[in-house]
Amino acid sequence: MDAEPRRPLVEIDRRQLLALALLLGLASLLSLVRYAVKGGGRPPAESLQQAPADLVYPEDEYRARTPRATK
Repeated sequence: MDAEPRRPLVEIDRRQLLALALLLGLASLLSLVRYAVKGGGRPPAESLQQAPADLVYPEDEYRARTPRATK
């Protein structure tokens, strides 16, 4: 039972591989530039100080929503 040798599904030559590598490099460089232009994606410091009012629960409401561990 001589099995026929398997061929790759897609054959890529060196030029296509180089073009793909350059395209991916350019896309990652563009992504990095966009990230830097936006300021690194870091929110302003004052927004870290306060949580939105709908996310802050009074302590008794928080305890009512939090399941307790049972022994």
